[in-house]
Amino acid sequence: MGELYRLRRKIEQIIKDGNLDEHQTKGKITLECGLLLALINENTPDEVNALRKLKTAAEKLLGNF
Repeated sequence: MGELYRLRRKIEQIIKDGNLDEHQTKGKITLECGLLLALINENTPDEVNALRKLKTAAEKLLGNF
């Protein structure tokens, strides 16, 4: 399991634990970073730029993890 996929799962868990609207929150993250979370799976290659963008967007919208 790659780092990008782990980050996706962590984001999903934060959304669930925070009782946030899943579609709205994921949509905002997608618009912020340009990556569609639904397309990230265990086989998605860990690209440094994609990891940075996703983490930055998640921290901006969900706070520090």
